Amino acid sequence: MKIPDLVQSLRQIFLQDELTFIIPAYQRGYKWTKEHVRHLLESIESKLKICQNADQYFCLQNITLCDSEEGLRVVDGQQRLITLTLILSQLKVKMKSRINFPTREKTEAFINNLVSNHELSEADSLDEEYISEAVQAIHEWFETNQLSLDLFLDKVKLIVNIIENEATTEEQTFANLNGVKSELDGSDLLRAIFITRCETETETERLLGAEFDEMNRWCKEEENRKFITKLVEINKIVETPLDKLGSYHARITFDEKRYPIDLIYKLFFVLNRTENEEYNYIFFEKLLSETNCRKVLEELRLLFSALKVWMKDRTIYHFLGFLIFNTKGYGFSQVYEWWKAGRDKFLLQIKSAIRKSLTAEFREDYSLTDLGNERHPWYLGHFDDDGRMSVLIHILILQDILLCTRYPEVGYLPVDYFTRMNDDVEHIACQTPNEKDSNDRERWQLYVDAMKDLAVNIDDNQLREDIRVLENATNAEDAMSVINKYGLNSAGNLVLLEKGLNRGYGNSIFESKREQVIEAYFQNGKNRRRYIRPYTLKVFLSSTNKGGLSRWTFEDIINNTHRLFEETRKWIEEQ
Repeated sequence: MKIPDLVQSLRQIFLQDELTFIIPAYQRGYKWTKEHVRHLLESIESKLKICQNADQYFCLQNITLCDSEEGLRVVDGQQRLITLTLILSQLKVKMKSRINFPTREKTEAFINNLVSNHELSEADSLDEEYISEAVQAIHEWFETNQLSLDLFLDKVKLIVNIIENEATTEEQTFANLNGVKSELDGSDLLRAIFITRCETETETERLLGAEFDEMNRWCKEEENRKFITKLVEINKIVETPLDKLGSYHARITFDEKRYPIDLIYKLFFVLNRTENEEYNYIFFEKLLSETNCRKVLEELRLLFSALKVWMKDRTIYHFLGFLIFNTKGYGFSQVYEWWKAGRDKFLLQIKSAIRKSLTAEFREDYSLTDLGNERHPWYLGHFDDDGRMSVLIHILILQDILLCTRYPEVGYLPVDYFTRMNDDVEHIACQTPNEKDSNDRERWQLYVDAMKDLAVNIDDNQLREDIRVLENATNAEDAMSVINKYGLNSAGNLVLLEKGLNRGYGNSIFESKREQVIEAYFQNGKNRRRYIRPYTLKVFLSSTNKGGLSRWTFEDIINNTHRLFEETRKWIEEQ
């Protein structure tokens, strides 16, 4: 490969010499935003206005290359080289030099199609999405601005640094050059270290690079990211304040929003840290200097493999999700240690921990058996809450988990719904006002309406008398004694329902609620705007209701209360 002179114009780099610029596998992908692109174009435009004389030119930042048999490996300057290529493509310049991505064939084909045919293909990766945005920014800029092509090619130059073709030198140079940039993430440096130190004849740079790309892509998927984020959050991770780090390490950050693979590195840190150790890049530097890099890579692979299994295995995903979102006291290290014993024992440990947690949530003034008592109040509105609501929510979510694990057709519970999140505790038979300033009488009247609707026979003398008492009640104690008598606040009359839908139908009768629940369920199938929980859907669709599909009766409340209790008791007491 012909080595370029120290200072090269864009004409020399892209049009005269047939150079191959190789983007090594340890490099992150293209990440320039529209703002970066516009800033470069505006800088070039302003500088070219004063570069009219023959001896004047505008020099961009340095690029650092490593010569190899395959081509010039780009150690630093990838973002600028690609952006300049995109600008030349916009200007329909036929280029001799090309950019090669050994581990990202689709990205390479994407750029080549743009350069050769001036066509923008549909983006199929994060790299391509950024490139597409850059192309759009360039196109928009040229709609209102222009550049002299000759001046651009001849007056815009790059300082080209060539380093020796040694892997360790290349890696160190990459770290040194990029470590002073605030945008460099710790994952970039770790990627470079793993690839350059662990490369073998069978595990090539190409394969290792693709492996790290896969980790990042997997972590970027929304549900995976949410789940792993929770696994990180259940641990106490103290990050070293920047002012306690040296200038070099202070600039190396771990930003999982930009680089999702950083979530895996945080979990890896949790598994390998010493007591009171803080999270920073120094931890990894020390670990990789004291431990065989190949061994660390294998541990990282095992961790990633475990995470993929947990997300894919229906039973593990749901019970582990319930555990980490609804219980305290279980850190990731403990959970991962359980996993080492094998899948079956892993599940036994998780279920045992859930049973222990649920059992502890029941207090002395109420117990598990109270779930089966249709007169026991679990919904107290804005009245004093002694803990009932918390355990009730966990019991209702548990029903979702049991349905999802037993019946594949139910689908997977979205990560957000392992907790209450955006749900109201909703009465099947009636809806109490959500407004805090609603008075007691307004609430009681809703129960009066529900009792009339629930009654199979309104001529029942006792029912008529109870309705009269509730209508004339002057205090909460008298009102609640009537309401709880008919199970209106029992667990069997309560479900979790998305807030917007809840407030949308207000105090609708059962048939109307059912219709709207079904409608929301099928709308959710398209874009998940409103998610209907499996247990909630089951209640509203049950064909065993005494009132059929149009009515919800007192008998339905009693029967559902007993079913909920038996289902919960059976699972909690299961060995």
